[in-house]
Amino acid sequence: MYTVALAGGSAPVTIPTASGKAVGAGHPVARLLVAGAVCLGFGMGAIAEASAPALLLVGVALAGIAIGLTNPTLATIASERAGRERQGAILGVAQSSGAVARTVGPVWNGVLYTRLGPAAPFLAGVVTALVSVAVAIALQRRGGAAASDGSMAA
Repeated sequence: MYTVALAGGSAPVTIPTASGKAVGAGHPVARLLVAGAVCLGFGMGAIAEASAPALLLVGVALAGIAIGLTNPTLATIASERAGRERQGAILGVAQSSGAVARTVGPVWNGVLYTRLGPAAPFLAGVVTALVSVAVAIALQRRGGAAASDGSMAA
């Protein structure tokens, strides 16, 4: 199982899969995950650099869209890949990882804010989003390659 909980930014990312399975390349759910992480990155960047209310509103809207795209998508990926016997456990791990990130994230962001300034937590969110995109793309590629040889077909 893979679980990544990134608390450096304002939104956690959890990508669980059972038995080493990954979502295949081009899977619509995987594309939503990447789109959500990209929206999060742009949203956090806009918030960090907002010098006018309009840019702040754009950033908040993009971050909200990102949360709406990623949270149900992550639950879907976990549910699809877990199998009936482990579905509850895998969804529990996914939710617990998110809870840990939502607990640690504000503390960490407070430290960043205090030491580096008001833009720092949002720039950390940009970095978190970039890492999330990289992990999602890597899992897509791994899933696509594995599915082509039949070793991890769902």
